[in-house]
Amino acid sequence: MKLIPILLMCFAFIHAEEGKISPEIFIFGKSYHSNRDVDWNETNPGLGLGLSGTVSKNFDMAIMAGAYKDSYGETAKFAVAGPRYYFYGDRDAFNMNVGLHIGYLHGSGINGVMAIPVIGIGYDRVTLCFTGVINNNSENTGSRDPKKNRGTESSVIAGFIKIRL
Repeated sequence: MKLIPILLMCFAFIHAEEGKISPEIFIFGKSYHSNRDVDWNETNPGLGLGLSGTVSKNFDMAIMAGAYKDSYGETAKFAVAGPRYYFYGDRDAFNMNVGLHIGYLHGSGINGVMAIPVIGIGYDRVTLCFTGVINNNSENTGSRDPKKNRGTESSVIAGFIKIRL
């Protein structure tokens, strides 16, 4: 399963338009949890590096890896890949896009393969991105300490900035 992101990127770069592979930097920052009974860490600094390959006018394939401080206050590491579709505007001007990243996450209560949606709004090389996981079970152990609430479900929305170099 860990080969899926690698295979996706090989496909993307084989089909990328000549000269249209761009390095990217990701700056992680904030999250919001629906379960307010737990004192989640909602300040999530971190960095990531990636590459995107332009497949067509409105379609990229991207690969990225990085680390950030997760909801438990611990370092989470990830490597993901997936498509990005520009549904409004132009990637070199004002734009809005959606993506689905599939890969491996070690942290944030997950240790394995995951898929996560991303939506972005940007201008030229800078995009403000949001991602999240919806979960309806918001019960906890009665403690406000997130480390004592491992396995406690909470919907979460997280924001980060993508900069295309």
